[in-house]
Amino acid sequence: MNGERPKILFAAGGTGGHIFPALAVERALKALMPEAETKFICGSRPVEVNLYQREGESPFILDVQPLRHGLLAKLKGAAKLALGFAAALKFLRRWKPHRIMGQGGYVTAPVLLAARILKIPYDLQEQNTVPGRANLWFASGAERVYCSFREAIQRFAIRNGKPHCYYSGMPLRKDAVLKDILTPEEARRKLNLEPDLPTLLVIGGSQGAKRLYELLAEAMLLLDESSGTQPFFQCLWSAGENNIEWLEDTFKKQNLKHIKVRLEPFIKNMGVAYAAATLAVSRSGAGSVAELLANKVPAILIPLPHSAGDHQKLNAQEACIAGAAIYLEENTQTPQSLAEAIFSLLCSNEKRAAMTLAAARFPHQNAAQNIAEELKKKLKIIVAN
Repeated sequence: MNGERPKILFAAGGTGGHIFPALAVERALKALMPEAETKFICGSRPVEVNLYQREGESPFILDVQPLRHGLLAKLKGAAKLALGFAAALKFLRRWKPHRIMGQGGYVTAPVLLAARILKIPYDLQEQNTVPGRANLWFASGAERVYCSFREAIQRFAIRNGKPHCYYSGMPLRKDAVLKDILTPEEARRKLNLEPDLPTLLVIGGSQGAKRLYELLAEAMLLLDESSGTQPFFQCLWSAGENNIEWLEDTFKKQNLKHIKVRLEPFIKNMGVAYAAATLAVSRSGAGSVAELLANKVPAILIPLPHSAGDHQKLNAQEACIAGAAIYLEENTQTPQSLAEAIFSLLCSNEKRAAMTLAAARFPHQNAAQNIAEELKKKLKIIVAN
């Protein structure tokens, strides 16, 4: 090396599904290459900035947001994207990264457009079976596209000729996969839960879960009423900042007698939560599904309706077909049907054991480490020249 420190920028915003894989790769790269300088860039929505801050990161913030429906909203969003491009161009000229890793999502577009103008090489990471628009647009200029699902490779090939697509698996944070390190009892103690009670983990994701939570809250009341006189199970519920107050009010009114519900605005130690879980009810974003499978947690997956390209539905179906999860459509569920699904799995060690075994058959490549090793090679070459 000529003494210059290698620099890489991760363009990742929008949701945890984009941000957490970026964090996983960045952590792996820093372990391999401590001299590397890394930065993150995201949009201006509080939900994404807060995700970074909880991880001890201070991202560069572009004042851009997703394009909304409606002519006025689209015009406003397009104007913000144009300003975001100018801000991204200014930031890249000032910080001068040697490479960029684009994680998809609306933040990626202005950053990679600026990168193309400045001739900064970039790679992409696609988390879903159905690639997002930003990754499809910029795939032809990427040196490599790292795909979490094999199906995504075919979609890139159809749209962009033959970009350099590579099946990497989903980059996961090391501290998100602790199922084989902690026993359920140990994990529950760490979370101040009852160590011997079966534990239901509820994960809504960051793209909207109010209707799902309403169904679940009513289902909890039905389960409580059918639980007899002894505690049946406990619930650890990642509610999100926007839902915590009304859920607390709801459960206060319900006054559950046999089910212990613990609401958290955000679960920081997700690896410990997965290790504690007997069963999960979750949205089916690619990151959540990958973490559930890696931790071998039996799951009821309820996709976000109308997710882009229906990717959450496809993620859930893949896990369901493999036997590692049950897939339910939100708009066909009632509190009664959801309560029955939860009750059936919590009461059947045999069913859960079969789902755990199916999850264990999924190939869980060390994606973050493998991608980081490739980035290290590329950064060494650039800096050496």
